[in-house]
Amino acid sequence: MISKILHSNKKISNLVWAIRGLFGQTLEGEKEKYFKKKTWDMIPRYMAGEGLKKLNIGAQGDALKGWLNTDIWAGSANLAFLDATKTFPIADETFDYVLSEHMIEHITYEKADFMIKECRRILKKGGKIRIATPSLEKFTGFDPANKSVKEYFENHVKQLYGIPVPCENDYIVNYIFYNFYHKFIYGKASITHLLQSNGFGEIGFYKPSESDDPNLQDVERHGLCLGETFNELETMVVEARKI
Repeated sequence: MISKILHSNKKISNLVWAIRGLFGQTLEGEKEKYFKKKTWDMIPRYMAGEGLKKLNIGAQGDALKGWLNTDIWAGSANLAFLDATKTFPIADETFDYVLSEHMIEHITYEKADFMIKECRRILKKGGKIRIATPSLEKFTGFDPANKSVKEYFENHVKQLYGIPVPCENDYIVNYIFYNFYHKFIYGKASITHLLQSNGFGEIGFYKPSESDDPNLQDVERHGLCLGETFNELETMVVEARKI
């Protein structure tokens, strides 16, 4: 009975949004208006404060102390609305750091290129960007006989196929490419090109939570839900400086 009601409500909701779409309204657009209105003063309030200015793009529910934590769905009280595929509502050369953790793979390469341009625009000269994202090299180079890889497969991969599959690289690679609304999986070559072509240099690669810069140490939160061992297994972290 409950499932029938939910199904009926979903059909009604879809019909309502189909009608509203005729007038230029979309569910995504209405959500954006809601979150913009809800968080309109958070960015100015942060900018008025003292100390280093640090932007966290795609923070979800994992807010970092001292950072301007943003997300496209700003459902938490400590998140400001920011759509990283559109012009940031932030002045030029005002931030010292930008962080993006397990976000860039969810937008197309073209939109990622725009996002990196915006990151460079808002960063002060010499400011740094840090990006954590699934690593193409790691996923294509997994050894299925490795204990951690086997555990990763058992805990995170096989259940998404719906039918029994063996622990083989074919299934692990397709898991990261075609789940979680991923749009582009980066390797070192592609992320380096993306950064260099948009005015960043001094590019370096790190393990999650590790950095030569104290302000960029222990900033990743993906390991809290995935497990630190599995996070290190799948994640590539890159830092670059605005030149």
